[in-house]
Amino acid sequence: MTNRFLFKALAREFHRDDKGVAAMEFGLIAPILFFGLLSAVDLGLAINERMEVNHVMRAGAEAAINKSDSDVVLAIMAATGGQNMTVATNGQGAAGDLSVSVNQYCACPTDTEVAVTCSTVCPGDVPTYVYYQIDGSKTYTGMFIPNINFASSMRVQIR
Repeated sequence: MTNRFLFKALAREFHRDDKGVAAMEFGLIAPILFFGLLSAVDLGLAINERMEVNHVMRAGAEAAINKSDSDVVLAIMAATGGQNMTVATNGQGAAGDLSVSVNQYCACPTDTEVAVTCSTVCPGDVPTYVYYQIDGSKTYTGMFIPNINFASSMRVQIR
């Protein structure tokens, strides 16, 4: 009978002992919090890269508005992007680089999608409009987030 009472006493004492419960709960929750924090950092880095791509595109548009040559616009975009990442111009670069391209073309006001020579006189004796097509893309490779392709394209009319 003493063994029975001893077992009940030990079970009662073990049942009341709550030492280490906080450490056990922390051990269960800490990995979830850790991976949540890393995911938030990864998402923040992805958003930052998207903002950098947009910044390069805006710099190219500003250079185009100032009626620069397409090579000058491309050089300004490469210099702007080169401050924070590797830039490939006209599709020549390694994977993961920011790829930028600039194309200048002329079009008639009636059909802005069809490129014509800039000396063309459009119907109604209207001069051609001059456009810059600016494209940029970058693939973000994250820690937890799958690869995301950031691509931007804009058309700037300068005349």
